[in-house]
Amino acid sequence: MERTETTVTIETDRGFVKRREPSLSRCIRREQCPHGILPESRIHGFLTLSHFVVTISLIIPAYNEEERLPAFLESLARFHQISKMTIAEVLVVDDGSSDQTSTVAAKFSGRLPLRVIRLPRNRGKGAAVQTGVEESRGDAIIFMDADGATGPEELPKLLAGLERKPIAVGNRWMRGSIVADREILRAFSGWVYRTYMGFFGLAGVDTMCGFKGFHRDAAKRLFSSLTEERWLFDTEVMLRARRHGMPIENVPISWTSKHGSKLKFS
Repeated sequence: MERTETTVTIETDRGFVKRREPSLSRCIRREQCPHGILPESRIHGFLTLSHFVVTISLIIPAYNEEERLPAFLESLARFHQISKMTIAEVLVVDDGSSDQTSTVAAKFSGRLPLRVIRLPRNRGKGAAVQTGVEESRGDAIIFMDADGATGPEELPKLLAGLERKPIAVGNRWMRGSIVADREILRAFSGWVYRTYMGFFGLAGVDTMCGFKGFHRDAAKRLFSSLTEERWLFDTEVMLRARRHGMPIENVPISWTSKHGSKLKFS
């Protein structure tokens, strides 16, 4: 197979370093590159996904979402039917719901490559996403909110971001984003929190946006020892990414505030 040269980031005893290395050209068929990306132990997800066949694991954490989840899964099923993206699996992680979240999700098993994972008790969104990451098998791992604040039509934007960086984050505050029905209190608290996070090297990153994507290796590494199981888990993951030298791509998105969501700094 034809070889090309690619800049990769590898882990050494002194941390992460970048260097030029020969790499396989774009895979034409999955059997030429069965794992989608090069071995995790060597590059930690820093090659651009555009060089390889990409399968997507989509994680949807859900807690008492029997009312809103069906509409979102319906839109996702329609998108999956017409999209050229390879969504290999949709993991709905039921975070110990007391309603029929798992039941309504399971009804879409015939239209989506669906897996419903139910946690025995409510542990928090961070724990639900972490469970999804542990169970994921795709080359790219993406999570998005069950309330449909960001629709599936935004997925190509995030995947394009993952062609440039190992982490892509939906950013509601950057130029090109469209935010509808923004609540004043949430907008103000979000501004305060973003300003605060700037002191930790995350200025310009919408840490609390529930629409994020990772190369598989990066996700497995960042979520393997997650300590925050509730709403601050996003911040922990982004801080860990910065500490490990993993670059983050900000992606403009369309986002609609959904009534009934728990108040958070977003």
